[in-house]
Amino acid sequence: MKKILIICIAFVLTISLTACVGLQRGDDPILLATADFGQYPENLEQIIKDHLKISLFDPYSVRDFEIKKPKQSWYRHAGFRQPVIYGYETRVYLNAKNRMGGYTGLKKHFVFVRNGQIINFREWNELLNPDRFNAMPEKMVR
Repeated sequence: MKKILIICIAFVLTISLTACVGLQRGDDPILLATADFGQYPENLEQIIKDHLKISLFDPYSVRDFEIKKPKQSWYRHAGFRQPVIYGYETRVYLNAKNRMGGYTGLKKHFVFVRNGQIINFREWNELLNPDRFNAMPEKMVR
């Protein structure tokens, strides 16, 4: 009886561990070749400005606004077994006022867009996300 219990526990552990290995990678060349990235964001600047109007404290104070050219990429929301989403990613550089009325300084933001909708917009974190784009533009570094 004890042997059967040990065999059952080993079987369940083996199955549960192999289930973790099956996570889909977005950068798999075969998947990238057949992926549907959606429509190219022709009006990306307007999409981002509309998003900033509702997300920034003072959206009319934005200065030093620059958008890098979007490129095809993939994204996965944080969480267990979230599907890979294909679309376009870009970097946005901007300087805006905070709640105290002072400018925050030039910040880099990650933007992921699919079919004209922003899937993710967040401040870029170099520790969590190594930059796949160029460093900050030289003309904007002070």
